[in-house]
Amino acid sequence: MSIAHPIEGYEDTHLVNAFEGVKLLVTSGFQKFQHSKIRQLGVEGAFEDIYYDDPGNPPRKGKAFYFDIIAKKYNTAPSEVWVIGDSEESEISAGNSLGMKTVQILRPGVKKSPKAQFHVSSLQEFLSLVQMS
Repeated sequence: MSIAHPIEGYEDTHLVNAFEGVKLLVTSGFQKFQHSKIRQLGVEGAFEDIYYDDPGNPPRKGKAFYFDIIAKKYNTAPSEVWVIGDSEESEISAGNSLGMKTVQILRPGVKKSPKAQFHVSSLQEFLSLVQMS
């Protein structure tokens, strides 16, 4: 399954293209579908690399596995890596387990997690947070 037509994400999705620095994406789901979604959102070119935790390619490794690979590949201390996501169980827990900065983006329907170090309601807020740090 894949998406063959442009789709709209959240109203601030386009800001991913404007962020400076190295941006990497770790996503869970079937790679073909996830890749088509990223492409159709118009953000594929924003990322230096994209990592897929694909249930169709067992064994699943989990996001902490990929976050650790990223920190090593880019020779970056975990404390210098920003992990942004909405899931406490996925991105937030994985980033915390490695000592990374965790930011929960509170999209509609997302329950605020006390485990995230920071909380934002938009990518614009995230951009401001990074610039202040």
